[in-house]
Amino acid sequence: MSVYGPFARRHRAHVGAPARLTHAACCLLTRWLMDVLIVGPARSGTTLLANLMTSPSKRWVLVEPGITRGGMGEVVRQEAGLFGWHFEPASWHLQESSRARFDRLLRQPLNGLERWGVKEVNVNGLPELLAAFPPRHIVVSVRDIRACAISARQKEDLQGCVAGTTLARKTDDWLRQRLLDGAAAALRLLTDYPSQSQVTVVRYEDFVASPEARTALSHGLDWPLEGDPSSTLDFFGRTFEVERHGGHVGTSSLHRWQEETDPVLRAFADEVASGAAGYQRAFGYTQ
Repeated sequence: MSVYGPFARRHRAHVGAPARLTHAACCLLTRWLMDVLIVGPARSGTTLLANLMTSPSKRWVLVEPGITRGGMGEVVRQEAGLFGWHFEPASWHLQESSRARFDRLLRQPLNGLERWGVKEVNVNGLPELLAAFPPRHIVVSVRDIRACAISARQKEDLQGCVAGTTLARKTDDWLRQRLLDGAAAALRLLTDYPSQSQVTVVRYEDFVASPEARTALSHGLDWPLEGDPSSTLDFFGRTFEVERHGGHVGTSSLHRWQEETDPVLRAFADEVASGAAGYQRAFGYTQ
């Protein structure tokens, strides 16, 4: 993972107020900032990062909460249970916006944690999220988009129920657009982000292969990566990943694109890559 390599854009703008303000006043100004936002194309390692950064009862990176795009459904309620926050289904599922549910049930508890953040691969509502909760750190997770495409297709065949619901299989057109949207958002966040945010690019290939890269990220974010990498996978019907990686950060998916022999999957991956040529160039996936 070239966290601080040629593909990483790290910018720091110290959050605070003029020196004449008290420490308490500065804390009040920044109390609702997110500590981290993780964004990237689907299957680029965003969930792995979120799980490693989540340590009940200290730090929580919410997985796909959809605070500003519609979401905050049953899976988020189950995630909250990891922290001992047990919300009754009737209270959780009141007819209200996702932002209203977040403000009513999670905003105060999150403020009591050491750190909190969000990871999203669905970038609908991302500008609104950045405006409402500017993050101290933005982690842009990237992976060869061809590997993302193959992994996304295979996930459709392997994924189980999500919150007790069997999901309809997504079409290739749907998957292609989700991947391209995520790639475009990753590129955009290199130059267009809140002034108080520090942006770090994390390359999946290096992250899973190099303990030194993981240590560098932990130090750069000042955030322990001590969480269970499998902690939320069962909520999303992704137990096949637990079986594949054994509950550890592993390299069994490292060469997904290079080792794929199915011509249909490779053709789909090439098609996605042609639409994400700028992303591939920017993050060094040119081979």
